[in-house]
Amino acid sequence: MLVLDAFQCHLADSVKRLLRDSRTELIIIPEGMTSQLQPLDVCIIKPFKDHIRPLYREWMRSGEPEVTPDGRLKRASPALLCAWIAEAWACIPEARFVVPLKSAPFQTHFMERRMRCCGRTLPTRELRKRVRQTRTTNKV
Repeated sequence: MLVLDAFQCHLADSVKRLLRDSRTELIIIPEGMTSQLQPLDVCIIKPFKDHIRPLYREWMRSGEPEVTPDGRLKRASPALLCAWIAEAWACIPEARFVVPLKSAPFQTHFMERRMRCCGRTLPTRELRKRVRQTRTTNKV
């Protein structure tokens, strides 16, 4: 099973074919459901990116930008990128890694049933209703 958001490249026929050939079931999370169905994106990835962006902006503003021989802006060095990543990860408390996993609706019976019996994505309204029901019965 592979759970992906509805980003256009995830829905490409070539991706679906590759997953089908490797006997991997594709579950597509409908647009607008990130906060309910992708808790890692909300609790970890967003604060991580929020910390990286100002570092990148400051780097872009500092000094004269270096360019490649063909006139393109040079990228940040791998060492600098690693420093930014280390700094951003250090700002995320360990507790943030545990809570989203415990609250993820993928651990509930409704997702197990949905994966076994459906080869389709549930309509967003129905999915939201089931998430609310699941959260009500499975409080963390």
